[in-house]
This record gives sequence, structure tokens and C-alpha cells, in this order.
Amino acid sequence: MSSIEKFKECMRTLPTGVTVITTESTGGHKEGATINTIASLSLSPLLIMFGIKKSSFFYKNFLDCKYFTVNILSESQQNVSDAFTKLNVKKWKTVTLLNTTTTNSPAIAGTLAFLECKNHKIYDGGDHSIMVGKVVNAVTLENKKPLVYFNSKYAKLQESHESI
Repeated sequence: MSSIEKFKECMRTLPTGVTVITTESTGGHKEGATINTIASLSLSPLLIMFGIKKSSFFYKNFLDCKYFTVNILSESQQNVSDAFTKLNVKKWKTVTLLNTTTTNSPAIAGTLAFLECKNHKIYDGGDHSIMVGKVVNAVTLENKKPLVYFNSKYAKLQESHESI
């Protein structure tokens, strides 16, 4: 097994939340993609980061955007996650958009929460770029379970009453 395959095998053991990151260009073109490499970066200022593959269909649109929205998916939105892994305009028909954003960047209804971000900085990360967004608005919408990805498939959280 190659070192890349060993690395991927290890990383599959880390459960992640699933997000769809969306943006709209000044010309009105919407773009969105499923991303699970997101993390909080800083509380002062409020920053998040995520990786995007340089060869992906949405790469240039995100590099050039002024604002983007991180939509944190609920476990009932697997179809949304699947739709936004592809380059096709039909994916926008799988979602209802909210009209409540402050940046006019698309926010998806039915999510647990969304973060509206200003494109802050972009760093080289090998075959990916690391995008850093400055959070300008954080909205929690639903008290549901998150959509989780683990071992190359979707997983469900079980209720637990234990705390760490």
C-alpha cells in the first residue's frame, strides 16, 4: 500500500461534519460544493478555514469570490451533500435558499446553521488551497443532528448522555 493510500486510510477514521459552501459572483452565477475539511481557526478575529482541491470544478469561483456561506448540513440532507459534489446546475433545484443573509451569499434552508464569511486569505496547500474566511454573520437554525461522514460513507450519531 502506498503512503498516500495509508494516509487516506488513516484520515477516513476521523469523523467529520458535512458542509456545502456556497457563493454568488457579482454576475449572479451561483456556485456550491460539498466540503468536509472545515475547521474553526481563530476567535479573535473570527476565522474559519477549509481546503479546496486546485483541480476541482469550483476552485476558481471560490478564489475570486468576495463572500461565501458555510452551510452546516443536518442528517436529513444527504441528498444535498451528494448533489453538491458534482458540476451541474440541477443541484440548485435540490435546495431552498433563505433570503436572510447579510452578504447575499446563498444560504440553504434546513441546515443546522450557517456562517457568512468574507474571503480573507488563501494559502498554498500542495494540491489544495487553504481558504480562510472571516466570519461576518453566524446563524443557528435548527436543533437537529448533523450529517456526519466516516470511513467513506455517511454515518449517524447516537444519543449519548455522557459528557467528556
